[in-house]
Amino acid sequence: MRHLELLLVVLCLAGCTVLSPSERHHAYTRHLAATVCPSDSSAHIVTAKVPGHPFQALASRRGRWVFVSLMPSTPKPKFGAAAGGIGVMQWTGSQLLLRRVVPLVSIPAGMALAPDGHLLVVAAGRYVDFIDVSRLVSGAADPILGSIRDAAAPGSVYVAISPDDRTLFVSDERNSSVTVIDLQRARHTGFHQDAILGDISTGDAPVGLAVSRDGHHLFVTSELWFRGHDWPMDCRLPSGIGPAGPVGAGAVQVVDIARARHRPMDSVISRAPAGCSPVRAVLSPDGARLYVTARASNAVLVFDSARLLTDPARALVATVPVGTAPVGIAVVQHGRRIVVADSSRFGGREGQDLSVIDVSKIGHGRAAVVGTIPVGVFPRELHGLPDGRGLLLTDTGSDQVELLPSACFGGADRPPDALWPRSPPH
Repeated sequence: MRHLELLLVVLCLAGCTVLSPSERHHAYTRHLAATVCPSDSSAHIVTAKVPGHPFQALASRRGRWVFVSLMPSTPKPKFGAAAGGIGVMQWTGSQLLLRRVVPLVSIPAGMALAPDGHLLVVAAGRYVDFIDVSRLVSGAADPILGSIRDAAAPGSVYVAISPDDRTLFVSDERNSSVTVIDLQRARHTGFHQDAILGDISTGDAPVGLAVSRDGHHLFVTSELWFRGHDWPMDCRLPSGIGPAGPVGAGAVQVVDIARARHRPMDSVISRAPAGCSPVRAVLSPDGARLYVTARASNAVLVFDSARLLTDPARALVATVPVGTAPVGIAVVQHGRRIVVADSSRFGGREGQDLSVIDVSKIGHGRAAVVGTIPVGVFPRELHGLPDGRGLLLTDTGSDQVELLPSACFGGADRPPDALWPRSPPH
């Protein structure tokens, strides 16, 4: 798998930290009582097994369907066999039922729905696949409309679409770049290569992408940044792997989207250090804050979005220690809570849970974590239901998808009987 092929980089980052000596910390021992979902039957956690290792689960625009990118259970599928697929699950209001799996020729990872909900875009290793949602849910033949390949082995891992539906961004993990695609042209030409506008140069292993609501800016995470004499060099590699001295921190880059459509290579307008191995990013509902999971720092970094543009050196406003190797992150309760997937990816089966952060307490460090929720093995991605009633979680190591109601995160602003609908959504 793509991420296994980056194992050396990941292992190198496992012990890094870019915090000052007084702020450095390990994943702290759990001293909080686990958050418990209400006993009301309408607020239970729904768990569903899937045939493969799930990377991401994404709800349809109205929430009736859930699409799951499935990586193969075997490291190397047989030649000619499907490398993975898209699982199609139906949300009935009380269960997630697997209806079908659509095979793909490459390993799927991150996904995004076009704003109208009719097109599903999948980052799939060697390709970016474009899938017709109506055909996908109906079981009709040939739901895959086309594919684009922008390099010999780009390692496409994550995608994001601008709010105006014009521009698609693809994180190419192996190429240290983000590919910019004219999505309208891609549709009109049958998803031909000439829809590619160019590449944005990044640090090593770019993954996380977050687009501002106004569509003006794209935020990109890179696990390592080696450029510039003034860049923090506070991360260290384990003994025997790579250089013995310190190496560069990760980065968040800010991209001007309008400029990226015309001059992708000149579209980065600022960058800031972002801990060790930053891997995911999400914006607050008002866009004022950018939250980043720094996997090897065992922390969530809180940036002032405006300062990232104008004063990146002072953009980091808070650091919240969480569990081991945080990856997925989501904002719930209208911005009042942040939920983080503590993957413990390289530390065995212990300590794999969700950390729940009270946004009003982010200036208090680890005291901002108000509870934890035990989950499956290697919790990876978090994605909210469109109505805000819950979160989808993929447990990659357990081959399952979980759906957690909002009440599990505290501070719910809905009565319990409104958490799950009494009848399937339409």
